[in-house]
Amino acid sequence: MVKLLSSANEHARVIHSHVSQYNKLVDNLKLSIKLSWLSESLLHVKLDVNELLSLDADDECWEKMWESLWNMSWTLTKKLPPFIADPDVCRGIVAVLSLARIKEEKQQLACEELNAHAWIFESVDRLLQVEDYIHHAFPHDI
Repeated sequence: MVKLLSSANEHARVIHSHVSQYNKLVDNLKLSIKLSWLSESLLHVKLDVNELLSLDADDECWEKMWESLWNMSWTLTKKLPPFIADPDVCRGIVAVLSLARIKEEKQQLACEELNAHAWIFESVDRLLQVEDYIHHAFPHDI
């Protein structure tokens, strides 16, 4: 998490641009018609770039944020979901995503291998055609 936050600070200009764009969308959403079924807790809130970039990975605000989200009765359980609270589940998610990426990469490599084989066979076939043409066009006796 600390690595992610330091990376965020390195990209402050881009983050500032995205936050500005997000805040404009929030303003536009406030001006639009509010749906009657949309609860106040689900409305978007403007972000402060300085606050975002000064977050500490060990800050209590993360825990408070998740507590407030899960206290909104989105789920029947009042404790933090396992994908947040259980480090084994977090590592499992990363592992599953890594395996999926490896599978995609293997498929891409298989396609590239087929393309390489086709290119080699076409090249050899053209070379053989050129050789046949040369032997027929310029016969020579030994």
